[in-house]
Amino acid sequence: MDNQAWAAALRDSAAMGAANSWLLNPADLSVLWPPYQFATVPDPFIYTNVIRHRYPLPSDPTHVFSDVRMRLGASFEQFVRALHLPEVRVVVNAWDLTKPEDPRGRVRVLGVRAHGHSYVVRQLPGNTPAHTGYFVMTEHSDLALAKAVVKTLPSVPAGSIGRTVLTSGAQATRILTSPKHRVGTIEIYVGNGPSQCGTIVSWCDVVDDGRYLLASGDTPQGYGIDPELMIRMLHALFGYAIRSRMARQER
Repeated sequence: MDNQAWAAALRDSAAMGAANSWLLNPADLSVLWPPYQFATVPDPFIYTNVIRHRYPLPSDPTHVFSDVRMRLGASFEQFVRALHLPEVRVVVNAWDLTKPEDPRGRVRVLGVRAHGHSYVVRQLPGNTPAHTGYFVMTEHSDLALAKAVVKTLPSVPAGSIGRTVLTSGAQATRILTSPKHRVGTIEIYVGNGPSQCGTIVSWCDVVDDGRYLLASGDTPQGYGIDPELMIRMLHALFGYAIRSRMARQER
């Protein structure tokens, strides 16, 4: 990764309101993710054979583990705890449909929150989609998770159509059939183990219009959404998932 790309990543981190920022390579992250014996990285990230050729799995992960611990300092234990046992976990995927071969259009983000701290990890683009490599990790307060996650997405204004049912009608047809610049999903999980609760929403950027949230359910709906509204939507979904988990635990 060149200095220019790293400088841009730092500027983005500052714009996200991060308290701290770190750069990790795939081998660094893999030693913090032991469920698969250091052979992979957490969803939604990739660690392909092409990437392993440049950042091979460590034969002795102890050295890499110690190096990452030293770089993260006081945040190390907090991040590892949040990564393994998050109270809230957010997984973001997005694709640029206009340039599918451009690695800059592929967004992979993981947000985790635990014990008053939030961390957002995003995978940076490489020369091709198969060469995606470095990760930028940022630290935030617990209440800033939603904002930090939304800040990782390209900023797009809200679509011009308000809330509408997607099963019929001219507005639904327009949202669903118009050319898309970008599409994505946001998965939200609360808790761990059998009582874990989760939900998923989709969104799309309609060419020459704006961004729409697409909510499934008995009555699928779509509505224009800007970054501020998306932040509020994530907070609402966090609350919904937390209440669902509490209800499940009481059964």
